Amino acid sequence: MSVARLAALALTLSCCSTAPAADARARAGDPPRSAACRPTGCSGQVCSDEPVITTCEWRPEYDCYRAATCARGPDGACGWVQDDALRACLERARKEGGGGRRAP
Repeated sequence: MSVARLAALALTLSCCSTAPAADARARAGDPPRSAACRPTGCSGQVCSDEPVITTCEWRPEYDCYRAATCARGPDGACGWVQDDALRACLERARKEGGGGRRAP
């Protein structure tokens, strides 16, 4: 899909969505959302309860999320569980560096 088509799709989704804004979802006292958190984005680097459109590039740290846990936190928002294994993997990936490349 071309960049122009992705941009048009993103604009259409953002302007015409009936879903509540992300910041409105996790208000104190609101019940948790029923949708399960899951990896999304082109490279699986985003943890969300909705599909997320991202650029298709690959960064060394994205590999860390393959074994990481995507879950809803106490505030009701989806996110990666920042356990010792994920933190260590991300630190190694940052030290090894390397620029982004297209997703495999």
